[in-house]
Formats: sequence, C-alpha cells, structure tokens
Amino acid sequence: VLMSEASEADVAPMSEVREVGDASAGKRREFAQNFVRSTSAMMLGPLCWIGNKLELFRHLADHPEGVNYEEFAEVTNCNSRYLQEWLHAMTCAKWVDYDATTKKFTLPIEHQEFLVRREGNVLFAADCFNAFRIFNEAAPKYLNCFQNGGGLSLKEIHPEIGEAVEGFTGTSQKYRAVDVVKQFLP
Repeated sequence: VLMSEASEADVAPMSEVREVGDASAGKRREFAQNFVRSTSAMMLGPLCWIGNKLELFRHLADHPEGVNYEEFAEVTNCNSRYLQEWLHAMTCAKWVDYDATTKKFTLPIEHQEFLVRREGNVLFAADCFNAFRIFNEAAPKYLNCFQNGGGLSLKEIHPEIGEAVEGFTGTSQKYRAVDVVKQFLP
C-alpha cells in the first residue's frame, strides 16, 4: 500500500503475528501500521517538492472544475505520463481529489491554503519540502558527524539551506511579526 493510510487489512502478514519475547502482537501490529504510514509519507516528500517547485498545486487550484491528465499536461507544460503518476500519488495520499465519473482531479479548497502561495496566506507551508529535500541530500554528511563527531556549517549542509529555511519559516514568521506590531499601534 503505497502513499495511503495503512489499516490492519493493509498489513496482511501481521494477522499471523505471534508474541516474540515480551512484545505483544498488538504492539507489533501497531508498529507495522505506523511503519507503512511513515514510509509512505517519506516517499511522498519528493513528489510534494516537485509539486511545489513546478506549481502543480497552484495549477490545480486554478482549475476548480478539475483537470484530466491531458488538460493538466497542457496547463503545466509537463509530461503527461509523469503527471499521471504524480496525480495518482497525491490522490492516494488524499491531498488531491479524483472524480471517477468525470475522470478529473481537483485540489480541495481546504488544502489550497497550505499548498498554494498567495499574498497574505499565513498557512502556506509547501516550501518545507525544499528544506526536507536539502536535509535528505545532506544525510551522508550527517552520518559522518554521527560517526566522527564535529558539525556542519550551513554552507556545508547545502548551498540553498538559507533559502530553504526561509521558505520553511519565512511566510508564517513574516505575518506573525505584522500581527505583533499591530498590537502596539494606536
């Protein structure tokens, strides 16, 4: 089960879980479900980064009537086959809706605040995927620190780290600062 919420049925082999040592079958089953959910979420991260970078979420938001594969490829100027896989992953993750009758995909309005950059939108958070990408790329460097001690400067982590952290925190911090200042104005 890729990119979807795991249920007990999704973790079929867990139905045969036996107690091992002092670990109960219930705890093992619970961990297995959490493991599937977590690994699915990790796999979704790069696709979300692509969606943010190519503004795929915005393109979906711009078409509330929905788009099929070909229409989406036309408005995004991206490869239809890759968009198809991206839309399937986003649908399985319940980030994008699919209407089987019209065969069209839509981005629910409730999701748009988090995924589409708009002026004054304090909930926009999709830039976090760039930070996740950068930290994942730096994992081998962190491994060395774990093994040998030491640390990494921001430049050693990644040349784009400053931009990534700003994207991750900048929007919300910018508007929080405005709200704080407004409190002190007459």
